Amino acid sequence: MSLTDLTDKIFSEIVESAKEKYRRENWRGTFDQFLAKLAENPERYLRTSYKYIYDAIVHFGKEEIKDCGETLPHYHVFDDPFGNGRKKIFGQHRLLESLVDEIRSSAEEEGPERIILLHGPPGTAKTSIMYLISKAMEFYSRTEEGELLRFKWKISNRPIDPGRQSKIGFQTESGEDGEKSSSKKKKSPKKRGVEMVCSLNDNPIFLIPAEQREEFLRKIIGDRDITVPKKILEGEICYNCRQIYNALLDKYHGDLEKVFQHIVVERFFIEDNQGFIDRAWHYGRSISYAI
Repeated sequence: MSLTDLTDKIFSEIVESAKEKYRRENWRGTFDQFLAKLAENPERYLRTSYKYIYDAIVHFGKEEIKDCGETLPHYHVFDDPFGNGRKKIFGQHRLLESLVDEIRSSAEEEGPERIILLHGPPGTAKTSIMYLISKAMEFYSRTEEGELLRFKWKISNRPIDPGRQSKIGFQTESGEDGEKSSSKKKKSPKKRGVEMVCSLNDNPIFLIPAEQREEFLRKIIGDRDITVPKKILEGEICYNCRQIYNALLDKYHGDLEKVFQHIVVERFFIEDNQGFIDRAWHYGRSISYAI
């Protein structure tokens, strides 16, 4: 095999690998397709943020260790599997057990909502702990078990006609502004329009009215032993999405099926360069981090 042939072969393998990775990681679908995924695996798509953090931590496994005669859990994520142990946490087994237990407690909605504050002097691994938790979430979001879904609004790229009743431009699968396109009209090049993502990456289940959501989920879950978090049952879409949602309800006279035609559901990933945030405060020689 010549050097040119070898180069072409390697490049083709890279291209095919990239295509397969894209197909696997970049799922997109309709709201109905999201509901089908939800019915198949309710626990995966009905998690709160705290539950997701806890699942990301335990995804890397744990073992029981002895420390001063006491048996404690050791979570492998704090061994830094992402950087060959460069940020591994040493001598903090009780602190880490307490931290993970607080996250688990919040995930199971035991007691009031809380902010977890790590407080202490420099050199006590607070930054490393936050780093490893954030890396765990990044890695976990790219696994099948850690799949995250959000929704977008399909918005028409056609200029809005002031003479039409519609106040905003939207696009559905069938045509512009939610109307079926007529075959008698002159065909023009198809334009995709604009897709506006929810700025808070809200769970698509929030699009189902809260007063009907519990009954809907109860029917989907059936006899499976699954507890739906209160925040999932009572949560609402963000302010901006609520304005769009209400405008569409007015446009379609309360027809939710037509509203959902404007929804695209897609997979997304947690990445520190796309908005993953923690907080740090400095008090003289003490530093506090909040999750």
